[in-house]
Amino acid sequence: MTEVQFFEKVHQKYKDSNHLLEGDGGFNIKRGMAHVMSGYLEDLFALYIAQKVNRKDVEYFVDKVIWNSNKK
Repeated sequence: MTEVQFFEKVHQKYKDSNHLLEGDGGFNIKRGMAHVMSGYLEDLFALYIAQKVNRKDVEYFVDKVIWNSNKK
């Protein structure tokens, strides 16, 4: 994914975030606040970075609570 593609995806998701996820079913349902985009952006950014690094042996943690079992 190129830098331009990354920003195009972010822009499209931003436009889509104001739409109802399941549609309005023919009813007069309006969304006030947009859906949260942070999870999508975290996932997309991790994919973007992983593609740039291009190493399958590296782990990428997205919004992950990392617990160290060796800590006391």
